[in-house]
Amino acid sequence: MSKNKIKKLVELEKVNHPDQSTENFEENLRRDISTDRQKFLEFLDENKSLKWERNEIPTQWIFEAWPTDFDELGEKMTSQVYFKMLKEEVVYSFDGWARKLGLCCSAVSKQVTRSYICNGGRGCEIRAGGTYFTREVDGVQTMFCKSHKNKSKTDGWTEHLNDEEEDEVRLRCRKCKRYAHVVCSLFDVTRSPELFLCKRCLVNKCEPILATKALGESKIAAHMMATLNPFFITIGCENTTVALLSSGYCDGVVQNTKLREWFKAVNAPEANPFIYKHIGVFQNSGDGTHDVQFFDMIVHEYVCGEKKGSVHLHYLDTNDHFRPYAKKGIAYRQIIAAYWVYAESVGFVDCHIHACPPQKGDSWLFWGHPKSQHYSTETQLSNFYAKTIDEAKENHNIVGHHPKFDLTKHNSIASIIKELYTEDGLWQKLIVSRLEKKKWSSEETLESFKTFVKNSLDAHKDVLFWVDIRKKTARKTDNIKILDRDEVFPSSFANTRDNWLDKQLEYNLQFDTVRTATYSTRMLLILLQQERKTLKRRQQAKRKCREDID
Repeated sequence: MSKNKIKKLVELEKVNHPDQSTENFEENLRRDISTDRQKFLEFLDENKSLKWERNEIPTQWIFEAWPTDFDELGEKMTSQVYFKMLKEEVVYSFDGWARKLGLCCSAVSKQVTRSYICNGGRGCEIRAGGTYFTREVDGVQTMFCKSHKNKSKTDGWTEHLNDEEEDEVRLRCRKCKRYAHVVCSLFDVTRSPELFLCKRCLVNKCEPILATKALGESKIAAHMMATLNPFFITIGCENTTVALLSSGYCDGVVQNTKLREWFKAVNAPEANPFIYKHIGVFQNSGDGTHDVQFFDMIVHEYVCGEKKGSVHLHYLDTNDHFRPYAKKGIAYRQIIAAYWVYAESVGFVDCHIHACPPQKGDSWLFWGHPKSQHYSTETQLSNFYAKTIDEAKENHNIVGHHPKFDLTKHNSIASIIKELYTEDGLWQKLIVSRLEKKKWSSEETLESFKTFVKNSLDAHKDVLFWVDIRKKTARKTDNIKILDRDEVFPSSFANTRDNWLDKQLEYNLQFDTVRTATYSTRMLLILLQQERKTLKRRQQAKRKCREDID
């Protein structure tokens, strides 16, 4: 259906129904626009293998939405990157067209956007179009992805294809009585559906919920931004901000009972206290209306105890929504390096990293990634961290990576564990696995444990990094002082990776498109803001209660 034809239909409808617009007409109009959009996208998919000449590429279609230098992309513009950019611009254009005609967007009524959680592992998702398996266990239907089903080594599974279409949630506007998508209207789903107003009927524009406003200032965010600003200015994305989503104290007590008992037997610390910090990086739309989170990282900072002065990069995830797209890799590396610069400034000396990419379909910190997003292999992720370290050495003068773990300096099992063990890290899994296969006791010899560690190090030599984040000119000392004065912002759902993903699942917050990522970012910021306000009120009430008692 052509644009002129739709305009004529709209005019005809106004003549026939001057006082109202029927829902049937609105649905037909939406379906026609959606069909046109789908045909356009299918055409691009069918022709993406064509070798387009440089002068044939309609660059004016993509420059506004994608501020990327052609020469930066080079030959990639003839393949996947160009078509991804072009498809998103097509959707963007159709959405604008639909809004001019009174609709909230041009989205197809039925969408394959629903991802299901795999019962075989936390953070594992079964995406649209993926294969999954079901099996009844004690009267309860369980759903596994192919990978976890194979690991279970059980029979009786039924195979399915996740191709069921479902409606994206729409609510009826209490003012104009039209239906609109919750995502398009940026509606706060913690409120009653009866209060829903579509974007067209809001008296004032939807109030911006920006990371800097919702979460306030923090020393870590300010320090990282001071390091990153010159880089962001150079690549033309000054609209990027860092924010501390949450932080808090954790006692670091070993949760696995067998492991804790064995640690006690060999005089290893049963607890390694740390402060968790959940760091998000956002890009503003440019008009100041919304932020989109594209980078998420959780670190554990050991501020006291046996591991004092060390940092564990616990989880890191991205969602492909950084712009300019061609600069995303170097931007991610710069962000990690900026954190190291901050950590060194407050007294930390090293950072431990295990380069462990998620399997295809899994989520680390973002629920739902773009279908076109590339999953790194273990080798690619290792190369990424190695390059991050090299760039940090050159740009920030840090010491860099220690390629080998020195076993000769350790004269006890406890000493080795103190340096290797991190909460939910690789060594926790390796030691637990060995405990299950072989009964260790307090008589375990140092030599046999060193042999186990050496073999494990050899098996994982390319994915383990110990990064000395001190300046090359810094004076080496054993007297480590942590000077972190940042206020803590504890959270019940942003404190761990599992809780963070559960909250996204609870409200079906996904990051698979810019549209859903915008909404999901807004909702998570609202939830964090509400939690901080509640915590502040409780603290004030406790303070007043103590004053009354005194």
